[in-house]
Amino acid sequence: MLQSLRRLAGVTAISALAALIQCGGSDLTLPGDTGPARISKVDGDNQTGAAGTELAKPLIVKVEDPRGHPVVNQAVAFAPAADIPGAAVHPAEARTGDDGTATARWVLGTVSGGQQVLARVTGDGVPDGIEATFDAIAGSSDPHQLRLDSGDDQTAAVGGAVDDPLVVLVTDRFGNPVAGVQVEWSAEKGSVDPRSSTTGADGRAETSWVLGASTGSQSAAAAVSGLDGSPVRFHGTAVAGAADKLVRVAGDRQTARPGQQLSNPLVVRLVDR
Repeated sequence: MLQSLRRLAGVTAISALAALIQCGGSDLTLPGDTGPARISKVDGDNQTGAAGTELAKPLIVKVEDPRGHPVVNQAVAFAPAADIPGAAVHPAEARTGDDGTATARWVLGTVSGGQQVLARVTGDGVPDGIEATFDAIAGSSDPHQLRLDSGDDQTAAVGGAVDDPLVVLVTDRFGNPVAGVQVEWSAEKGSVDPRSSTTGADGRAETSWVLGASTGSQSAAAAVSGLDGSPVRFHGTAVAGAADKLVRVAGDRQTARPGQQLSNPLVVRLVDR
């Protein structure tokens, strides 16, 4: 009788195991199956913003276990991938919610160009290397300052062009170059060409300067309304050019007896063009 009961119990256990397999026994949770195994980017990658400002979209990541299920209450550290002034992520550590996602806000650094943030799963027993990288491009902010770049203190012949162009630089409040700003040029004497130019990607705009027709100090200016440092002034010196002709000054059409010296000396002036 006892042997029959043992045989019946064995059959029952086997039947129960078979039923469990048929009803989804593959969903059994084994040790090590519930920890974080991967992290993926959900939103916030490849954005563009002005230097020193917060990006429009938050950074969102999702943490999953080896079976692809969300990991809840998992710590995720967010940090700029490089030491860029002004770059910050808030919060520096976030925890995943019921859907396995964690969120942070990214303030771009004050230097224009490519920037990155690293999101990394942290905690005791978490394998190394569970991380994701977000990329963004920081552009310049609004134009703030106009300053002289090159072309000051040149010398040329009167009426001639100085050798180097007059160049100014437009920057934002962090010193990044700003493109697309219109600069107005003028000359106290002589002329500038063009009278208006636009800054390029390097924040620079330029013009050529032809000095006026008199010798001595002369000046030209660049201006952008509302910017610090505007107007910027350039100084130049006009000197006499190459000899071009002799001009009679005095002594012409005098009268005297033969052999006598004329009363007034003969005077000529050698001039440039």
